[in-house]
Amino acid sequence: MAVNSDDRRQYVYGIFRVVILVCVFILIVSLFRVTVARYYWQLAEENLSKNYVSEAVNNISGTVAWLPGVFFVNDLIRLNILKGDISFKQAEISPDIGSFLEKLLEAEQYYRRAAGLDPLNIDAFTGLARSVSSIERVFPFVKKAPYTKKALPLFQYLLNLMPANIYTRTLFIQYCYKNKLSSELVHTLGDTLSIYPPLYFQLKNQVFYSPAMHKIVRESLLRAAHGRIYPAAAYKGLSDLSSVEGDYKAALKYHQQVMPYWNSTDLSGYYLSLGRLYCKAGMFSEAENDFLLALNGKSEDKLLSKIWYIYKNESRWNEFMAFIQKVKDRCRPSDIVEILSARCLIKMNRYELATSHLLRVSSSRYKAESLYLQARIAELRKNWDEMELKIQRATVLNPENTTYHLTFSRSLQRQKKWLQAEKEATQAIYSSSRMNPWLYNHRAWIRWNMKNYSGALSDWEQSTEISPQTADFYYHLAMAYEKGNNLYEAVKKIEKALRIKPGNKKYLNRKAILQKKLKKTEDN
Repeated sequence: MAVNSDDRRQYVYGIFRVVILVCVFILIVSLFRVTVARYYWQLAEENLSKNYVSEAVNNISGTVAWLPGVFFVNDLIRLNILKGDISFKQAEISPDIGSFLEKLLEAEQYYRRAAGLDPLNIDAFTGLARSVSSIERVFPFVKKAPYTKKALPLFQYLLNLMPANIYTRTLFIQYCYKNKLSSELVHTLGDTLSIYPPLYFQLKNQVFYSPAMHKIVRESLLRAAHGRIYPAAAYKGLSDLSSVEGDYKAALKYHQQVMPYWNSTDLSGYYLSLGRLYCKAGMFSEAENDFLLALNGKSEDKLLSKIWYIYKNESRWNEFMAFIQKVKDRCRPSDIVEILSARCLIKMNRYELATSHLLRVSSSRYKAESLYLQARIAELRKNWDEMELKIQRATVLNPENTTYHLTFSRSLQRQKKWLQAEKEATQAIYSSSRMNPWLYNHRAWIRWNMKNYSGALSDWEQSTEISPQTADFYYHLAMAYEKGNNLYEAVKKIEKALRIKPGNKKYLNRKAILQKKLKKTEDN
């Protein structure tokens, strides 16, 4: 039976509709899968930024499970970069050099895949260069063979690809330092500062920075300043560089050129820095004027404290007292003025006058600090009872202050109240915002006097973990091991102290005594 043309059209139209619906369905499913995959990798990125590496690994597994694949190449690129970032982070927290290298090689492979998919992707090549440079350093130690791939051409490619990328330039400068590429380091450093002067204040604190670089740094900052490339940062850098070299006249000249480019209506920071330079130059009248301009008729606590530390660093007590008197004349009375006046008078050994200022403090905000300073005066006068009374009240008012607890412990230590002193030393450790080796050292000596040698040993072990380059901690550890009759460990600790301070007579004498004791023990 013949099929008429209308039936044929209907049949073709039906097939077409089915194909369209299938395509739409596939597209919707793919978009849904991509949406879910992107959600997982956003979680992975967030967790990685917080150093939650295991959670990031779990999130990336979800991304892999949901990502469709070939339809979304950009997503595959991002996925490989993220996998590389996770592997690199895992390398950083690896427990040994073998697993460190293994994770670096894994990261390299992910970055290389991403770079292969997009030869212009900055993140992919940055990760690749970073991982290869790390592998270069550790590969020979693990595999006992040279690593054939080099990060140098990768960095050069990146610099050609995006010359103004500051992060890449910073990585390359570090690479040059670690691989002793001196000329490339200096050249890249100069070029980088000429296009981004704000980086000066970060680079000057790096291990590779030295006075020998001052010439190229100055030329680069001047080039930036004359080209009006971040001129405020360029002139600030030039001012700082001149200050470091002791040329305060030039430092002042450069700093004054910052004013036209100051990006705020609040000029307190500008005048504060200018006043600091005048102080360093010994021009205290000019410094005083600029500090008063910085305050602008207000006795702002933080600003006044910064000014106090500037005078303190120069040990200019009379000049500070003259300045603070002018602050009193121009600004409303405030407790911070009384506190800083007392601090200065303590430095001048004028304890009675300092106490009179402290007794004027009335606000709850500064009451604990007033009591602490009164305790310091009592300590300087060796009035231990008064010191204990004042600092105890300070710790009650501000129980989270490490310095107060340490001072309280010290006052009890002076009176040989060992048990209470140990308790306050422990409070000082717990309230500290960072691991402080000297707090553990303080408690160790208290425990030593209590004949709790195992406790003292534990504290000095903690001190060496926090500050492994402090030789005295190892010497004290040797003493503690000696008390526990562990002479072998005592000798090992003394030898560690001597590696840090070779030729130290005290250490050498103690080592000789310990070795003599150890030999005698072995002979018996």
